[in-house]
Amino acid sequence: MAVYVRNDGNARIYFALAYHYPNCPDGENWAKKGWWQIPPGGTVTVRGGASNGARYFWYGETDTGLQWAGDLFTWLPTTVFDWCWPTSSSNASLRGMRRLDVPWSSVNHTLVLR
Repeated sequence: MAVYVRNDGNARIYFALAYHYPNCPDGENWAKKGWWQIPPGGTVTVRGGASNGARYFWYGETDTGLQWAGDLFTWLPTTVFDWCWPTSSSNASLRGMRRLDVPWSSVNHTLVLR
């Protein structure tokens, strides 16, 4: 029971995820975490537990310049992080995240990136 990300492309993917976290210590009710490194053909678990009906936001990029971005902007640093939504730092840049609504029927959900 989890959310997985699979890399079906030819370049390493760097992946960030935002998820609901009521009363996150730095404020808001959302947290963000990254950077999972997913090699070509690889799969990583980005959230454990039942995912059916959950909403997430995500961002991905490769060393070759490919990006999966959206229209919900937040600050993401260049280093590994585990922050509340409003947290930032001097090495962060504003990036747009995509929305992911996991269907109620999907206890395990895999996001496939190509």
